[in-house]
Amino acid sequence: MVQTDHSTPAPNSDLVTQPSNLRKQVKTGTGALTERSKLYWDFWEQFLDRVGTEHPGWTKRKTSTRASRLNLPTGTSAVAYSTAFTQQGLSVQLYFSSPDARLNSGRFDALREVKEEFERALGRSADWDDKPGRKTAAICVTSQFGNVADVDLWPAMLDWALDQHVRFRLAVEAVDGLGRLKEPRPRMGYAEAG
Repeated sequence: MVQTDHSTPAPNSDLVTQPSNLRKQVKTGTGALTERSKLYWDFWEQFLDRVGTEHPGWTKRKTSTRASRLNLPTGTSAVAYSTAFTQQGLSVQLYFSSPDARLNSGRFDALREVKEEFERALGRSADWDDKPGRKTAAICVTSQFGNVADVDLWPAMLDWALDQHVRFRLAVEAVDGLGRLKEPRPRMGYAEAG
C-alpha cells in the first residue's frame, strides 16, 4: 500500500519483494569464522590447554578467542600478561591497558626505573614501548615465529610463549611485583614556585 499526503491508501504495483540477506550478513559479520580467526581460535585453545595443565594458577579462563591477542591476568587491574600475533611476530608482553593514559604511563615508568634488574631476571632485553600518542604501553619480547598459519610450528610457538610467560613472571617478582604499581607515580615536572 502507498499513501501520499492525505490521500487514500492504494496498492503499489511496482513493489517487488526479494529474500532478505540480513540473516547472511549477520552470520558473516558476527558468527562465521574467517580462516585466520579459526586459526587463532585453535591456537589459543591449545595455549589455554597447556596453561591449564602446566600452570593452572595463571588463569581460570577456559574459552578461546578469535582475536590475535590473548591476555592472562596479573592480579593488577588493567595490566595483563599478553600473548599476541603482531606484525613483528608472536610476542609476549606486559601490557598496560587502562583507559587512563596517566596510570599506564606511571606504571610503565615505574618499571622502567628498574629496567636493568627486570631484564636481568627476564634473561634478555625487552622492547620498552610507551606507545607515544596512545593510551597503552607495553614491555615486549618477540619471537622468530611470524604467522599463526604455520600450524606445524605451533608446538614450538607454544613452548616459546609459555617459557616467556614464566620469564616475565620471574622478572616481575625480581622487581618486587606489580603491587607497587597500584597507584600512578607522579612524573617529574617543574618545581612549584613557593
